[in-house]
Amino acid sequence: MSRWGFSQQFLAEFQAEREELIKSGTTLDGVNKLRKKLNDASDSLPAFDQRNCHQQIQELESQVIAPKPTKFSFTRKPKTAPTIRSSPPATAALETTQPLPVSVDEHPLSNITHSIVHIQHELPAVHIHNASNSLIVLTNVSGSAILHDVHDSILIISSHQFRIHNSSNTRINLTTQSTPIIEHSSGLTFNVTDVQDFSHVKPTPSPNWRFDDNSVDVSSILDRLQTPGFNVDDVLKEFLR
Repeated sequence: MSRWGFSQQFLAEFQAEREELIKSGTTLDGVNKLRKKLNDASDSLPAFDQRNCHQQIQELESQVIAPKPTKFSFTRKPKTAPTIRSSPPATAALETTQPLPVSVDEHPLSNITHSIVHIQHELPAVHIHNASNSLIVLTNVSGSAILHDVHDSILIISSHQFRIHNSSNTRINLTTQSTPIIEHSSGLTFNVTDVQDFSHVKPTPSPNWRFDDNSVDVSSILDRLQTPGFNVDDVLKEFLR
C-alpha cells in the first residue's frame, strides 16, 4: 500500500474511533489507546495529518479533565483554601501583594509565571496550561494531573495519573499510582525511574528526561521564602541548575 493510501485508511479509522469514543463517553483509557494508535503510525503519516490528529487527541483529553471549565477566581474565604504567592520581580500573571485564598473548584490553572502555587486540599483532577518560572505544589489530586507548556519550573505533585506535554527544563517530584507520561518535551527531571515518553518509541533510553532521586523539601522551601530577599527565582536557580 502506498503512503497516501495508508494515510487515507488510517485517517478514516482514526475518525471512526474518535467519534465512537465521543459517543460512548470519553475516558483517559480510550484517549491513551487512540494516542498509541497515532504514535505507532506516525512514521507513515504526513506532518500535517499528525498535527491535526494530535490536536484532536488533546481536545478529547481536555474534555476528560475539565468538562466544565471555569475561570480562576479570587476570594477571601474559606481560610483553608489554597494560596498563590507572587515573588519579585512583579511579572506574575496572577499578581498579589500578599497570599490570597483562591477558588479552584473546577481546577483549570493557566498563565502562571514567577509564582508559587500551593494547593493543599483535595482536587478530583487538575489541568495546567502555560506555566513558567514557577513552583507548583499539588499534594492531593485524587485523579489525573495533565499539564501543557510548562517551562523552567518545579512541580511537586501527588496524583493518580500524570502526563505532561510540550514542556522543558522542569523538575518533577512525583507520587503517582501509574506510569507518568511525557510527550513533545525535553530536559525534564523526575524522582521516579519509570517514565513513558510517547515521543520516543525506540527501545533506547529517552533523551528527553532523566532520573534524580534528590527530593525537593516543600516545607523547607516555603520556610526559606519567608526570608527577606529570597524569592521563587532563587528556588529555581538552586534546583534547576
